[in-house]
Amino acid sequence: MKVNYPLKHLFATTLLSPLIFGIYDPSIFRGTKVWDMYLIFLASGVLFSLPAFLIYYLLYIQLNKTPLHQVVKKVLLNAIGIFGIFVTLKIVQGTMANSLIVSYSIALIVTSVFINMNRREKALPTT
Repeated sequence: MKVNYPLKHLFATTLLSPLIFGIYDPSIFRGTKVWDMYLIFLASGVLFSLPAFLIYYLLYIQLNKTPLHQVVKKVLLNAIGIFGIFVTLKIVQGTMANSLIVSYSIALIVTSVFINMNRREKALPTT
């Protein structure tokens, strides 16, 4: 099964973000088991990112139909992704919201650099 760019980007970002958050704000991991916190952040990251991912994926489908260069597509997708992270975490709020926005945004940008987007990749079929 071939996994396309948006899914790779979602999973890579949600895997990397808790690590970046732990480096950015290590106080959250004091007195806890790091693995347990990582799993909590991973699960909540995937869950809370689904609404933003839907918009991201729809934009990806539309951008994939255009002749734009891969870098331009990634910049547009990253901008939508960061906006989705910002809106989601401002709605959820909490004391860690600003730290989470920074760490998830950094992870989003870093993973987009390392994941290759094929030129005319076929999107997953919509049902």
